[in-house]
Amino acid sequence: MNSEKIDAQQEIDRIVKWIQDWFAENGPKANAVIGISGGKDSSIVAALLCRALGKERVVGVLMPNGEQKDIETVTVKGQKIWLRIDGDFLPDRDIAKCYYSTDGKRWTPIGGDYKMVFDYRKLFMGTRYAIFCYATKKQGGWLDVDSFTMTPFN
Repeated sequence: MNSEKIDAQQEIDRIVKWIQDWFAENGPKANAVIGISGGKDSSIVAALLCRALGKERVVGVLMPNGEQKDIETVTVKGQKIWLRIDGDFLPDRDIAKCYYSTDGKRWTPIGGDYKMVFDYRKLFMGTRYAIFCYATKKQGGWLDVDSFTMTPFN
């Protein structure tokens, strides 16, 4: 066991300075966005970001914890799945429709229309697509993404 004592205030100061330096170099006018799960890790990071940048530059997004009733789930048999999102970016629409396929040819809708957010007037923020792999029953697992393709909608 390491008997070295840690100076908590010194560590806080070091991390806050690192955050300030990183934002000064990479985005001096940018805001920080953090997913808040309600756990210790995200709470500590949020507090450090607020101390480093000021609370007006930190945006917290409440992340779901446990089962989320507004998300449709599907059990898929097999080792491969294709995912597709059709985005309608016409003015005042900004709707995404999600689909999955087990063969890459026949597509099944999942969930309803998703209203994407794009607001260049405030934070110049928009919807981003991401794929996550997380364990729900036991530790471990993996996700292998073979390709990610964006094509114009016909």
